[in-house]
Amino acid sequence: MIKICLDYLFKKDKRLMKDSIILFFAVLFLNIMGYIFHFFVGRTLGPADYGIFGAIMSLIYIITVPMNTLQTSITKFTSNFKVHNETGKIAYLFKKSVRMFLIFSLIATFLFMILSPFLASFMNIEKISPFLFVGLFLFFALLLPINRGIMQGLQNFNSLGWNYCTEGIIKISIGILFVYLWGLNGAVLAFGVSYLVPFF
Repeated sequence: MIKICLDYLFKKDKRLMKDSIILFFAVLFLNIMGYIFHFFVGRTLGPADYGIFGAIMSLIYIITVPMNTLQTSITKFTSNFKVHNETGKIAYLFKKSVRMFLIFSLIATFLFMILSPFLASFMNIEKISPFLFVGLFLFFALLLPINRGIMQGLQNFNSLGWNYCTEGIIKISIGILFVYLWGLNGAVLAFGVSYLVPFF
């Protein structure tokens, strides 16, 4: 049974294997860059600020969970349109989704910034400024899955892989610079920029 599966993957459907390998290593690279970034931030900020950073990261990860659902939905619609050769509908889906979630992102970011003092108080964190920078991340976190969902639905895994790699590269390079310049605020801001650049 295993031999049959391997023969199918390596001989009959080489593209499936190639695309899977590209995506696997792209996500692996992104995670490695994220680990290095966290290691650097922990060593640079010290226990107190890194504790705050960890609490904010927990909030960010909670925010990103629904974004995976959005990307999956966009992928599903895009792949259906591709099968029926309806490229015009894919373009419409992209424009309509970006327009709709752009408005939603503005509202969500505005509300999050208003609630930032209450969140900081609830989490027993005196510094409010890092929460304000989460707003930049939140804005593009709602938009980036649209791009990635379109690429995944079109089976453009080379571009999707580079998009993941770009996020990792920006996070580690810009992140190190920002942490040196602005400390905790720079570390949080780096997450927003790491979503901004891959989006564009």
